[in-house]
Amino acid sequence: ADPDFREWIKTEKRAQKDVLNYLIGACAMDDLLGNLITEGNLSTPRKSTAEFGWIVALPEHVRTNDYFHVKYVPDRREKPTDKDEREGNLGQAIFHRPASSGVYAMVCHLETCRIGYNDVTQAYVIDQQRREARYRALLESLLYAFIEPGGAMRNTQLPHIVEVSGAVTVSYGVLPAPALSPLSPTYVDELQGVADQLNALHGDGAVAVYPFENMAGLTEIMRGLIESTTPYTLTTVTA
Repeated sequence: ADPDFREWIKTEKRAQKDVLNYLIGACAMDDLLGNLITEGNLSTPRKSTAEFGWIVALPEHVRTNDYFHVKYVPDRREKPTDKDEREGNLGQAIFHRPASSGVYAMVCHLETCRIGYNDVTQAYVIDQQRREARYRALLESLLYAFIEPGGAMRNTQLPHIVEVSGAVTVSYGVLPAPALSPLSPTYVDELQGVADQLNALHGDGAVAVYPFENMAGLTEIMRGLIESTTPYTLTTVTA
């Protein structure tokens, strides 16, 4: 934790709006991904600009099993008798590890208009240049999560990513970008149908749907958004 922030928040009773102003201005990670500040007997939430649903498998396209493993020991003739050797994980070990293969669905929503935005004061804390830098970092980090997903036991169970397909929906105003679960086989067509109706109400280009059939397609879409778009700016009112 930032020692200057911890010292600042303890010097006197701080209002939530002031804590959020400090937090958003000082830390891009807290601004983008949220935090709950409990220092100084406070409970000040910063809601994340990124929302993720559970990654779930299509029931008819998943297989899960436990596999028997034996740790390789060069000299298997000698059993560790010393307590330190046994505790040092130097002997034979037998264990099971789970492994799964399947088709998985995920949904994600980025509320990029809130980058740098204090929800209490309903005003932006940082300037447009810093907002755009954080916006690009957020989009890039999401893309890299697909290119190289993190997880446990990657040293021996690095995922085999065979195919990535889906759709990116973008709202260029205050309208919500439509989101439907890939568990539905018709979700891309339905997303396009929703976008068509929203554009009929609010004008062409208000909402866009960008389908992709592979990782290269997703990367191309995200690159285009990173290079040619900026975070939407909410109208703020100063009383």
